[in-house]
Amino acid sequence: MTDWRDEVPGLMAHVTDVWAYVADLFSTPERAIATILALSTIGLWLSTRKLWRVTRVAAEHIPHVERAYVSGGARWTDVGATQFCVTINNYGKTPAFVGTIIIETVEVGRPVPQKPVYAAKGSFMGYLIKPDITLQSSLTGACPADGRLIYGRIYYRDIFNKCHSSGFALQALPGMPAAQVPDAYWDDRDERDLGPAAQS
Repeated sequence: MTDWRDEVPGLMAHVTDVWAYVADLFSTPERAIATILALSTIGLWLSTRKLWRVTRVAAEHIPHVERAYVSGGARWTDVGATQFCVTINNYGKTPAFVGTIIIETVEVGRPVPQKPVYAAKGSFMGYLIKPDITLQSSLTGACPADGRLIYGRIYYRDIFNKCHSSGFALQALPGMPAAQVPDAYWDDRDERDLGPAAQS
């Protein structure tokens, strides 16, 4: 086993070689300028690369944070609780343009499908909904407060020109509580356009 003191002369020789190399880089004014330019270019490239990474992360992150997040609900429009209307909420930070709204019901006692089935193409609304607003839509339906399932889907576009849809499911009871249904009824997903009613 070698003693560390035996390695010192070899190590000192390497340090001397490095210093000789650095001295050679700055031996003439031309070499000094070229060396400084090369080092500053490398430093600029490294900082630009880091900035590009940060910018890319921000560009991917901002649309998710700043976009509209729309959800649906319903409320009774009469005292006797026989008619309801669809309500629209925007929990995001920017406005949303609401396209298609589809609404369906399942009577009490009938089995609830694992995935929502929409018989109609829905209605095209064309609403602009601001953040932190609950909008009462003009889409209404007849439904007694008998506990049946009211479910639907809202198609909308955010300010980044991306289309999304969100589902909702409620029980036709006082206060319209959320229904215990499979997750597919509540899915929030990306879409190609503003929904079936916008395609016709």
